Amino acid sequence: MAETSSNAISSTDQNYLLLLALKTKHQLTNEALEDILKLLNHIGGDGTVPASKYYFEKYFSDCKGVIDIYLICETCEMLLGNKATSGDCSFCGEQWVASHNISKGQFFFCMPLKSQIKALLNDISVQKHLAFHKERSTTGNYSDIQDGTLYKKVLNSSPSNTLSVNFSCDGVPVFKSSQYSVWPVLCVLNELPPVERLKHVLMASLWFGSKKPDMNLYLQPFVNECQDLMQSGVDWENAVMQEKINSKVVCTLAICDSVARPLLQNMMQFNGLHGCGFCTDPGTNVPKGRGMTRAYPYKKDFVLRSSTETIEQAEHAFQNKKTVCGVKGPSILMCIPNFDIINGFIPDYMHCALLGVARQMMRLWVESKYHRYPFYLGTQVERIDSRLLPIKPPSNISRIPRSVTQYKFWKAHEWFAWLVFYSVPVLKGILQEKYFLHWCLLVEGITILTSQSISEEQLYHCERVFIHFVVLTEKLYGTEHVSYNVHCTLHLVKSVRDWEPLWAHSAFLYESYNGHLLDMVKGTPAVPLQMCLLTEKLYGKEHKLAPIGEHNDN
Repeated sequence: MAETSSNAISSTDQNYLLLLALKTKHQLTNEALEDILKLLNHIGGDGTVPASKYYFEKYFSDCKGVIDIYLICETCEMLLGNKATSGDCSFCGEQWVASHNISKGQFFFCMPLKSQIKALLNDISVQKHLAFHKERSTTGNYSDIQDGTLYKKVLNSSPSNTLSVNFSCDGVPVFKSSQYSVWPVLCVLNELPPVERLKHVLMASLWFGSKKPDMNLYLQPFVNECQDLMQSGVDWENAVMQEKINSKVVCTLAICDSVARPLLQNMMQFNGLHGCGFCTDPGTNVPKGRGMTRAYPYKKDFVLRSSTETIEQAEHAFQNKKTVCGVKGPSILMCIPNFDIINGFIPDYMHCALLGVARQMMRLWVESKYHRYPFYLGTQVERIDSRLLPIKPPSNISRIPRSVTQYKFWKAHEWFAWLVFYSVPVLKGILQEKYFLHWCLLVEGITILTSQSISEEQLYHCERVFIHFVVLTEKLYGTEHVSYNVHCTLHLVKSVRDWEPLWAHSAFLYESYNGHLLDMVKGTPAVPLQMCLLTEKLYGKEHKLAPIGEHNDN
């Protein structure tokens, strides 16, 4: 961990945090931790290592005052605030007591984002990365977020020294045997180089429960912080230039899947009328199996949504208590300065193309219920595996190929490797040519949009590729298989043009951090507190510690 410009991290702090990281990473038992502490004290014994497990746990349990607990009224489910311990709800008038609300799970955690950003900016190593990335040369192509047209629009209209963050809010199941999940609000500083973003993910809020949170309620403290960050900014000291700087921080981009996105936008989900958050295509209900499904066959004249029109529709929906073109009502995110409620969201390609379209196609090819169709490959699985399994990927691909019989368990990285690297040579000569060429359209489009540098000509080409892909999906597989994920490929090019290449604004980064959060859970009691414990210690009252970062993507 790096030293800050003003306060060095003590060796005691370092040792305690390293021990906590070791315990978390290897899921050490209390007995194993006790033995390690005895060994270290026998070797060193200088007081910088806890004498026992008791003192180790006491060091972290003494952290107070950093995490804010926001209470929710049990009767009307409105926000009660985070200051008083009891009182009357200002909305419904019911009496409440903090301890009771907490015992019923009517609360969520918030961790001051401003303090975390300040600690991050005061880290000398982070300052060097910011300076280096700021001076990067541009080629006219799209190679990182600074090349996106909307990024330029927002930052060029902001004061000098303005920084920006993107954020994510997605549900993460905690236990396989229950419906409980956490919904963390995670943020990343856009101006850091791509590799450094992985190391410095900030957690602003954490919700834990058996149902999805009311986003207009849950995100209110986060929105308030975004307003303050834009108005007051963050004061920090540039050790390289030996000067004090005030940086405004603007929230530019939200990254989440197609389930969380409509919750944040306060719109219909993809399986409802006008369920696309990027255009006004209503979709169509078509038979599928024994039921019905909403499909999105290609329409040449589909109209993109705009922020201005959506805000007007939200006002009408609120006044008339009726959904307008898929908009249910106002979203609290509309109150974030310079945040675009439509273009501030992207069709994340990890969920859309990899876990969505690629997995959908594999299901069509190998599931036995499609054995009557000409695209069925269930009888060719052994032949496919004979080509796939011997592949020895390079070290930058963390997983070796697995049999297509296990495709339901493939991770997003495996789907990326299958889509971009393995599928074309593996399927050639096995999948009928017209279906193979159709698949190659998706491979070509995703390969280009995940390149390190993308030209405007390539973006124009990809637009035509994805249109052709969607049209042929209906012709070759049927209208019922033109799913929302297939439809969303039509919006991928715009997201690159507005922001950056797909790899630079995907959910991969946040999914990695979510895995890190789950590793902190060692039991069912106080799950959110276990997750917040490490971050709370890292951003103590004096804010002397820099982010622990270093989140492994494996």
